[in-house]
Amino acid sequence: IGERKRTEQALKASEQRLRNILDSMFSFIGIISTDGILLDANTAPLKVTGLTRAEIIGRPFTDLYSWSYSPVIQAELKAALSRAAQGETVRYDVPIQVRNEQLMTMDMVLVPLVDAQGQVTQIIGSAVDITERKRAEEALRQREHDLHAAIEERERISQDLHDGILQSLFAVGLSLETAKSIMPASVRKKAGQPLDQGLGRIGALGFGARLVERL
Repeated sequence: IGERKRTEQALKASEQRLRNILDSMFSFIGIISTDGILLDANTAPLKVTGLTRAEIIGRPFTDLYSWSYSPVIQAELKAALSRAAQGETVRYDVPIQVRNEQLMTMDMVLVPLVDAQGQVTQIIGSAVDITERKRAEEALRQREHDLHAAIEERERISQDLHDGILQSLFAVGLSLETAKSIMPASVRKKAGQPLDQGLGRIGALGFGARLVERL
């Protein structure tokens, strides 16, 4: 009897050490039956939801407060638990509801626990908070989107300026050609060469702008 009592005490001490280790972790840890009942959990999820162990243990995992805000989220979780019960390790990101109906994004993993015969006996669920990482990723995507939009706008403005310059050059050239055609012969004789030089330079500028546009 004395030996059995010492064995029982050692077992209880070992279980308590394990409990202390799990309760000291920031990760959410839960033990779930193959039919979806929450059998045990550490204290981390209790702290963020404000629930007690008595309010969650023995209840269907998909019916708990954390998932109750969304039938879609509950359906996804139910499907994931079914896959885990069949022996598949399932991992995905999911928003859960915590205190004051706030949402926290979790990286959740459901791992099947198998016996010596390879049969799934329980499901070990674990989750870590990745809310800040998701926010940073979203902020980065937004910055990239804004940068892309700014580049497109700059290119549009540049194109508009380019088109405007070509149109102005064409208008100036046309005006000079018209002025040249209506000049008296005596004036054209004196101003004709400078006008031709000006028209040539305008033509060269226009050609250069069109050449740049093609490159």
